[in-house]
Amino acid sequence: MRQEELTAQFRDKDHANYLDPAGFDDAAEQGENIRLELEERDYYTEENVFWVPGLARWNNIKTNARIANGAEIEVRNGKTSKYKFTTLAKLMDDALEAIEKENPKLKGVLNKMFTQYQIDPAALAGALGRIQGAWFAQGQSDAATFAPADGFPADATLTRQGDVAQTHRFSESLQAPWQPVRDIWAMF
Repeated sequence: MRQEELTAQFRDKDHANYLDPAGFDDAAEQGENIRLELEERDYYTEENVFWVPGLARWNNIKTNARIANGAEIEVRNGKTSKYKFTTLAKLMDDALEAIEKENPKLKGVLNKMFTQYQIDPAALAGALGRIQGAWFAQGQSDAATFAPADGFPADATLTRQGDVAQTHRFSESLQAPWQPVRDIWAMF
């Protein structure tokens, strides 16, 4: 993952991106500066890595999947901003829109139709929980492969890191809405 590479570079005294601890008052200040540096879009685009804005990051979506409508979400993207949460479906559509905005090559590619599908919010949040368990849980496979019966192409593989595949099936009622999710995480 690019963030891990960058963090290692910031701590490697022999690397051009090194952030010398002597330049900071303490380890907390150095850590905060590393966090801010990790938000610099150019570090990602220089390596041809899609920039994922704070609103669209997995941690933001999964953390806020079950909050109350009308709540404000704090989004960190270099600077901190507020996002008014209306529904999880709207958050997911807005996340896809933010990805397209930051990555012009993706303009018009991602399916931003979660609000149009009118999925029950609890079912959508539950499905995200299953994605969390299937793709990102500690000790689980680093990849997920979807079978054609799931509504995905036979060769659709989502890889985070590594080369182990795991199959995960969604219920038939949730097939169509998951195309945008597959599109998002296929980029990583």
